Amino acid sequence: MNTLDALTPARRPAAAGAEADAGAALINSRIEKKIAQYRRALAADPDDPASHLDLANALCLLGRPAAAIVHFRDALAIDPSNAGGHNNLGLALQQLGELSEALVHHQRALAINPDMAEAYANLANILRRLGHLQDAAGCFQDALAVKPDSAAMHGDLAGVLHMLGRTDDAIAHYQEALTIQPGYADGYYNLGNIIRDRGRLEDAIRLYAEAVSIRPRFAEAHNNLANVLLQLGRYEEAVKWYETALAVKPGYAGACRNLGKAYFALNRPRDAIAAYERAVAIDPMQADVHNDLAAVHLALGHAREAYVAFERAAELLGAPRVR
Repeated sequence: MNTLDALTPARRPAAAGAEADAGAALINSRIEKKIAQYRRALAADPDDPASHLDLANALCLLGRPAAAIVHFRDALAIDPSNAGGHNNLGLALQQLGELSEALVHHQRALAINPDMAEAYANLANILRRLGHLQDAAGCFQDALAVKPDSAAMHGDLAGVLHMLGRTDDAIAHYQEALTIQPGYADGYYNLGNIIRDRGRLEDAIRLYAEAVSIRPRFAEAHNNLANVLLQLGRYEEAVKWYETALAVKPGYAGACRNLGKAYFALNRPRDAIAAYERAVAIDPMQADVHNDLAAVHLALGHAREAYVAFERAAELLGAPRVR
């Protein structure tokens, strides 16, 4: 069976999304109850580092890193030898963009516990964000020396190796990640990107389809699958997958633009205009979208609308204006 035939892209993500939202609400409710419990424990004993750490970790789970940092600091002031506390404080600082201080805390975690694979990986992520790719790769390798069965760490190392131009090594680590964790959607997606760039389009389709079968609300995988179909001239199929990407991520300007390209290829210029205008409404600063919109208007003989769109594209690019 063709992998695409096994999926119904216009419907599965919506159902999965409703289930995911309900599950997330339940988890958040349980975390809030835990937070209340930890606050009561701290009211009884303000100098208990474990309660500070428990509360900080719970706050991080709810996406409240600034509040969590206060309690991580309190815990480490009482017990500065807690490697996990330093590592998790580093993660919270990363979320706030405080990379220099985060790096210090991951290093402290490793000084206390040299076998903490997660601290190596978190340090590597900072180095990657700072553009120190060789050092980041080395840290991910250190992490894997401690924890060789981590699919996520193989995937992260593969991403850095790809950025370094070492695509064969990147492919090997993505494949290892998928051997360890066959349900690793990001691994299929990222491997699909490399395989697509090598011109193996049918293989890329298979990998993207695996990614969305695992994670139906993976909008970027839907979009990239559609891009390959568009490249292959399978325009009707591409439209369905772009529409699915937009069903799960309505504010996805790139998918709107790509949908416009597919409609134009199908000789449906008015639908193309609607898609491009939706992309512009989401992100009005993309010159290429204005340029594409202008081209469709021009093909329809809409001279004034084409002129306006070309003018906007030129303005965004800083190019001489249309005369």
